[in-house]
Amino acid sequence: MIPLKDIAESLLYIIFPEKCLLCGKAGKHLCSECRAKIKYPASAEMPPCEGADILVSCSMYEGIIKKLIRKLKFSGKRAAAPIIGEIMASQLTRIKEMKLCDCIVPIPLHKERLAERGFSQTLLIASELSAKTGLQVSSGMLKKTVNTPFMYKLDRKSRKKNAAGTFLAGEEAAGRKILLIDDIYTTGATMSEAAKELKRKGASFIFAAAAARAL
Repeated sequence: MIPLKDIAESLLYIIFPEKCLLCGKAGKHLCSECRAKIKYPASAEMPPCEGADILVSCSMYEGIIKKLIRKLKFSGKRAAAPIIGEIMASQLTRIKEMKLCDCIVPIPLHKERLAERGFSQTLLIASELSAKTGLQVSSGMLKKTVNTPFMYKLDRKSRKKNAAGTFLAGEEAAGRKILLIDDIYTTGATMSEAAKELKRKGASFIFAAAAARAL
């Protein structure tokens, strides 16, 4: 006998088939044509930001990836998160230092921003990364204690000042080898502050990774 859950899922797919989030083509949330347009950097590795041992960007913040991230963050299209997570996993698992990591820590939202948005985009992305890599997500290890303005509205100097002292890590960070992830890397202010705070609490290794770099 076919389980009722499987029957229900099949009926939902017939009534509401998956469509590409970007072009609307039926079949997948990201069709092969749109996926082929993703822009990747010549080298995923970048000079590490302060606090991180290695820094990697998995794609360029333009075109397809930019649209996916904006749909996720500003239009509530949660289906974009697994796509972004899968793209990150495909890039990160090629880098040998990834094997050193023992957990994933997503850059958190402040509780007020989380209430406004209704979800944490980095946590959703981290969940897919966890499924692809087997690493556990430690979402409570790092908290954001200051509800800062949106970074995209600020210049480089203001971003650094804005991010300073905004994170608090738990004691459980001690001795951990962490895959620290964020959606967009621009000046590195946010990633650096988070990495420094985790190191302050005793993290032994920080592999910082962004879904996309806006450089």
